[in-house]
Amino acid sequence: MASPPINALLASQTWDWLPATIELEAWKTKLYVGQQKILFDREATVALYRQTIMVPGADQCSCISCKNFAAQRGTIFAETFLQFLNELGADPLKEWEAFDYDFDPKNPRKRVLYGGWFLFVGELVEGFDKRPEPAQQGFAHWFTTSFPAGTLPTGLKLCAVEFLQGFRPCADESVTMLHRVGNAEWSFR
Repeated sequence: MASPPINALLASQTWDWLPATIELEAWKTKLYVGQQKILFDREATVALYRQTIMVPGADQCSCISCKNFAAQRGTIFAETFLQFLNELGADPLKEWEAFDYDFDPKNPRKRVLYGGWFLFVGELVEGFDKRPEPAQQGFAHWFTTSFPAGTLPTGLKLCAVEFLQGFRPCADESVTMLHRVGNAEWSFR
């Protein structure tokens, strides 16, 4: 039995974890989150990650903040946020860019606030200036049209899910973390 098209899956999806409403329109899907509304194309977003965003942003940098984010990216986000990114077609393990707001080398165990973007093919159509306050756990996300775009294809309408996430740096500095980039392996302490 063939699986149903993604639009049918989205239309039948229960979104208990996110105050959102979904409507289908031709090749795009409308998504309402809070006071923001986007149109997105899941299949085009999957292709964007397959053809353009092949390496996560933090893996392209050698600073300690990016290494810390890269080492923990698979465990810092709530499962509901990962599902949300997947519904958009964004690969939750391939952020476009990640950065820290307050890393303190004098206090490396302090909780750090990170920000960044996950891209998708689509557009923000309502709520351009609506940003939620971070929740108690230090997490918030919203849609934005403002993100670094220098090496991205110019023929696509792109938008981003911007995130704020607080977490502690890796607990054990003596642990060597391995990452795979293309066919090369590298490690750092």
